[in-house]
Amino acid sequence: MSALVRRSVIFTAPRGVLALVAMVASVRRQRKALRRMDDATLSDIGLSRREAELESLRPLWDIPTGRQY
Repeated sequence: MSALVRRSVIFTAPRGVLALVAMVASVRRQRKALRRMDDATLSDIGLSRREAELESLRPLWDIPTGRQY
């Protein structure tokens, strides 16, 4: 493995891990916020209480693909 490739792997892997941790933390905050919203607010964003509950109960690793956080 060349020095350039090693350097590339060393510098990109941590950023990828940090980005993943940041994304998971963001999803967790959003799901907690859904749990705290009242019915009127949920209605304003087009969700029912049941939909918000289902989303907030999803496992931490269950993150929809293609979303920007």
